[in-house]
Amino acid sequence: MQMKKNLFEIMLVVLLIGVSVGFAYYYGTQKERERLASTLITKSPKVDEVIPTKVSTPSVVVTPATTPTTILPNDWETYTNQKYGFEISFPKKYKVLTDKESLYGWPKAIALICGGGQSYDLPIEYWTTEAEYQKKYQGYKNMTVKKIDDFYITLVNVNFDSTVDEIIKTFKEI
Repeated sequence: MQMKKNLFEIMLVVLLIGVSVGFAYYYGTQKERERLASTLITKSPKVDEVIPTKVSTPSVVVTPATTPTTILPNDWETYTNQKYGFEISFPKKYKVLTDKESLYGWPKAIALICGGGQSYDLPIEYWTTEAEYQKKYQGYKNMTVKKIDDFYITLVNVNFDSTVDEIIKTFKEI
């Protein structure tokens, strides 16, 4: 009987230690997520400086659409959208998808740029207010916002690919 009692006490202590460690781990990861979500790093294309901002303020640096900052290689193509007044260039290996079937699941998408693989590399979306895109992309760090007239275009580098960053730099208002 004493042996069962000792075994029960040992199991109880091990269980309590396990629960305590699990709680500490969970609490620690939640605090880290909150910290990451509260600080966004955005890049200003005009000065190439990193600017930390709080989520409660505008989550990205909104810049007016301008001319591209890079010289395009000869093998790049350009997608022009007359309705929203912009163009963007990309390597030939990428495709621009604008059909309803491809845009399904992206209700704000104007176009999806895809280099192959299982995900889109660059969704280009239309928003009427800052609050709309901030709600969807709260905490997201790899997004560029362009203001054209009284609306916003977001360009999200979904896969954090440096080629997609170069594509985003070619965005310009027409």
